[in-house]
Amino acid sequence: FEDPRYALQGHPARVSQSISGGRAGEITYEHDGSRRTVPALGLDGAAIDAGAEVVIERIEDGIAYVQLWSTIEKQMEIPG
Repeated sequence: FEDPRYALQGHPARVSQSISGGRAGEITYEHDGSRRTVPALGLDGAAIDAGAEVVIERIEDGIAYVQLWSTIEKQMEIPG
């Protein structure tokens, strides 16, 4: 059984309305051939500007929790 909150984990999206502190913004992403827009918050309360590329961590109660793609890229870099 797949947890629906994590069905889109790792899915790319773009911030269409900036996310600030604890205030939700909005992201747009494509899934199953259709474009969707949902409210979004940054992980750990991060502020994210409109136009930024993000990755969906989970969707809970209709709100996407996202992280900047550049942050994830840094985490994936192999040290040394």
